[in-house]
Amino acid sequence: MTARAAERAGADFVLALNAGRFRAMGGASPASILPIRNSNEFVASFGRTEILPSTKLPVFFGTCTFDPELDVDRWLDRIIKWGFWRRDQLPIGHTHRR
Repeated sequence: MTARAAERAGADFVLALNAGRFRAMGGASPASILPIRNSNEFVASFGRTEILPSTKLPVFFGTCTFDPELDVDRWLDRIIKWGFWRRDQLPIGHTHRR
């Protein structure tokens, strides 16, 4: 719903962030960096099923790189394959596109 509204309002892109999802669920933004769940899988789940199908805008994927076992290159390949336009490394705002 929010992605469609952003598109109608003339937004240039949409961010898929776990912090935004936690806020929409009534939580606080700091919850997004707590070890509550796998952040990347969480964003992939709602991003792929709710955001990508509902907008033609480029969708940035909010990647959490705190996981020491995360293979960033492999994850980036998956993100691009799924149709996300870029990845944004959070909480540090570094954008990456291959």
